[in-house]
Amino acid sequence: MSDCFSTVWHDISRRRRRQTNSIRSRVTRLRQWLDRRLSRSRPELGQSDPAATSELLKRNQPISPLKVVDITIKPDKTVISMVPPSFKSDSEMNDENGIIYPEDVTDRRPYQTVARFRKAMNQSTNFHESPLVVADDSPETLLFGLESFAQQHGCDLSLSGEDEGFCQSIDRAACGVVDLGSIHMLAMDALLTANFQFTMDLDYDRQITSSKENVEKFVLDFCKAISNVLSCENNNVSVFSIEKLDKKPGRSRVNFGLTTSDQKTTEQLASSLQHQARTGFETDAILKHVKQGEYECTWKSVVSYLRLQPLDLASEFNFDYRKSGLPKELMREGYPYHLPLGWYRHALKVRDKYGDDTTWIGRVNANGEWPIAYHGTKHSAVSGIVEHGLLYGTVKRDAMLNEAIRQMGKKANAPGLYVATHCDDGAHPKYTEPFSVPTSSGKSEQFCIVFQCRVEPGQFTTHKEPVDVGEAWRIVDPKAIRPYGILLKKERPQPTSMPSREERFMLDPIAPKRPCGGEYGWVSPFIKEVRKYLNLKVDESPSQDSSIVSMIVEKAALGIIEEGKFLKELHEAEKMAELLRAQKNQGILEIWRCCARLYSMENFLYKTLNAIMRDIGSEEHENIWRSKIGTLGPFCFLLWDCPFHNRLTKKLTLYRGLKLTDEQIDTYQKMCGLPHEYRSFQAFTSCSRNRSRAEQFGNVLFIMEIQRAFTVDLTPTSVYPDEEEELISPGVCFNVRQIEFDKDKNKYLFYLTVNQRFNRKLMKSILPDNGFIVVGGQCQIVFVCCSISGGTSSDSIANSLKCQHQHN
Repeated sequence: MSDCFSTVWHDISRRRRRQTNSIRSRVTRLRQWLDRRLSRSRPELGQSDPAATSELLKRNQPISPLKVVDITIKPDKTVISMVPPSFKSDSEMNDENGIIYPEDVTDRRPYQTVARFRKAMNQSTNFHESPLVVADDSPETLLFGLESFAQQHGCDLSLSGEDEGFCQSIDRAACGVVDLGSIHMLAMDALLTANFQFTMDLDYDRQITSSKENVEKFVLDFCKAISNVLSCENNNVSVFSIEKLDKKPGRSRVNFGLTTSDQKTTEQLASSLQHQARTGFETDAILKHVKQGEYECTWKSVVSYLRLQPLDLASEFNFDYRKSGLPKELMREGYPYHLPLGWYRHALKVRDKYGDDTTWIGRVNANGEWPIAYHGTKHSAVSGIVEHGLLYGTVKRDAMLNEAIRQMGKKANAPGLYVATHCDDGAHPKYTEPFSVPTSSGKSEQFCIVFQCRVEPGQFTTHKEPVDVGEAWRIVDPKAIRPYGILLKKERPQPTSMPSREERFMLDPIAPKRPCGGEYGWVSPFIKEVRKYLNLKVDESPSQDSSIVSMIVEKAALGIIEEGKFLKELHEAEKMAELLRAQKNQGILEIWRCCARLYSMENFLYKTLNAIMRDIGSEEHENIWRSKIGTLGPFCFLLWDCPFHNRLTKKLTLYRGLKLTDEQIDTYQKMCGLPHEYRSFQAFTSCSRNRSRAEQFGNVLFIMEIQRAFTVDLTPTSVYPDEEEELISPGVCFNVRQIEFDKDKNKYLFYLTVNQRFNRKLMKSILPDNGFIVVGGQCQIVFVCCSISGGTSSDSIANSLKCQHQHN
């Protein structure tokens, strides 16, 4: 009874707190508005220092049109780089002049990064006399973390530029340059660009790329023309590249994007541009050359730089949360402040970055203070965003949208940004990505960073998901989040038994648009199309023909790099391609081991590959997965053609935890008990042989009885062997035998029978007399053996089937 009363009282208190803080927020904004009016009418009450006022106005002036900073002209493609006028490259600090490296250094890149920072601070770049400082409280270690974060999100770390206020950080971020005032937008993947490809009746060589000056003039005129027809700011438009269309002489393709600081505004501009392109731009001198028609829009982030100024750090406000005796919780604006115990905070200089009012950064729990929350560094960090398919980067559903609308009303009906109330078990470790820092001994140490933010009261809704501890706060106005510190902590060595990776094992392996994927026989349509792309015959595969191995490996490496460029993960992609190429002449066994290891790693490769393959069968995404055959297909084919197993896996039980919606659960329930209702796993599906591992995740547990199927044990090659990962090949079929609900664990138990079912068309082409054995009036095929897991060649199966046919 007391627990029930406590719960009710907690709910009432939380509602009262939200109402009280909403009123406080309105009063604060009214007070700020009055202060601004009084400041304009009575200068003596404003900024007392005229020079400081001038500097503040200078730093917060409107952003001018973008400028072109780099043009690379090639015979068939010209690449353009555009940035805000105030942005200055630190290219002059990238040279190695004056850098003295330690004697045993092989990888110089980390030292070059720190050298740029030291040059900006006028410090020594002699690392022999002044070694790297590797520690939680070291700004040089923090620098490594920020560079790793930038690379993770597809941009470069820049250490130059003028000292600018943060009031317009979000607007500058929309122009491709993120700073520490908008870094949360990069972490949340909230800066999405509407990408277009316009076909124009302009000759690439004569009318556009005859000189760099001509290219620059065309680019600036094009941006101005687009902004004019859309009535938007010129800096909302950026040109990325111009391509020559070989098959259509006299025509070129312009690749450009639209970005604003507000996602809804960007969507409206993109829709308006699509509408106008259908009828053409006859009155505009530049756009009249655009070929009239339907132009698709794709969404992805195109941020180019994360800009850091040494003066952005305020070391006098650093704080060591590793000290003993600190409380676990304090209060800010009536909200609990859960201290990030065990971390070290590197403070950001924010006091003069958002105007004169500094009440928001207060520490005494006074009216007008903004409460504290945290955000990780991963793409998916506390996102509350559930991906559904892959439309060149982003097709997402905001999981807490409806609940937010119920709390806040129509104002919440906009793309949401999420932060966590707790650092540990909220933002970390689930939503952080460790980075390495080299030590003098030639080894490295692992660290993690988390962003400590203030959130404006009355501008967020509270939710129990998607965090494990505390609350997630959902915000629709990016300017209602202000990062003010970066937390840094050394990662301790992992225990022998590591926790399983939730994202890898919890997605529904069946296509989201069709909760039950179709039955494919034994080979996924994606694999079939890849075989055609590689010009291979039905019986050709790398495990059977060593002469084609080198060609497929090279295509796989190039495809990974191309996909990495597209996803702004080029550094990671080049590393994976290098690892794969190194095995090119080592034989198919080593090549497959390398592919399996790359697949088991935390990277964009397995995520993108499986997202694409899960969309097979959806008419809406037909063109999308087909467009990836050339980039992801060769690697997929190498992984699928596993040379290790000479027979089907039999009599094995596998487990997979999932988080399914009521609608998805209902779909499986309709399949339950129908003995002839089979569906296929459409992508490579990760499972575990350890039930307790799989039970860590979700509201559903798949208990899969493998009767016979192409699976492979990834434990010997995996980076995470404790997960006991078993990989099911795409195309393997299953039937839902039984569904139960475990009240003790609050979890559905789905009992599946996994059984390899083969395509009858192919069997007819292989076996004599149509290849089927009639037993009891039914067509059956009895297997003695099959050669390889997932990648069984037609020859091997044919031999097995013919042998069995003769025996019978």
